[in-house]
Amino acid sequence: MSTSSTLQAREQHVQALLRVAQRWIAGERLQLLDIEYAVHEAGLRLYLSRDLLGLVPVRDESPDELLVLTRPAETVEDYGPAQREYWTNWLAGWLACCAPGDEAVQDAVLREIAIWARSEP
Repeated sequence: MSTSSTLQAREQHVQALLRVAQRWIAGERLQLLDIEYAVHEAGLRLYLSRDLLGLVPVRDESPDELLVLTRPAETVEDYGPAQREYWTNWLAGWLACCAPGDEAVQDAVLREIAIWARSEP
């Protein structure tokens, strides 16, 4: 596979993950501050866990299916710090499963989410 086709495939993967993330954000009704917090903290968690993430197996499920499968078991009823941690854990876990060991894709998706969130009215 050539370098340009590899880059194109990676960009398509990033865009597919971004579309799922956008639907998730809308469904969870995250506000800009929530999104920024979750993106920052998920990125930090993925970075700090990068050695372990190399052990995450590649999954056959679609990003939409992985979103359901990676939902944290605990539920949070009240909006606040616990809710933000819930979203952060969910986002980090989902990205770890969608792009195991691929820091470039994980970073690109987080960056695109942040750009998109700031551009939304």
